[in-house]
Amino acid sequence: MATPRTRLDRVRASAGIVRLALQQIEDELADDITTQELAQILRVERHVIPHQQHQLPRSNLRA
Repeated sequence: MATPRTRLDRVRASAGIVRLALQQIEDELADDITTQELAQILRVERHVIPHQQHQLPRSNLRA
C-alpha cells in the first residue's frame, strides 16, 4: 500500500505544475507580440488569476 502524501509533497507537486505553466507562458511570449494580443492576454490573466491577497491566518502558523 502506498503511503499517503504529506502536505509538503502536495505543495511541491503544485509548485512543479506552476513552473511548467510559467515556462509555457514564457515560450508563448518569446516571439513578437502585438498590443492587441498583449491586451487579450492581460484580460485573460485578470480573469484566471484574481488579484487577491491570500494570507494564512496567524492561527495556522506554527513555530
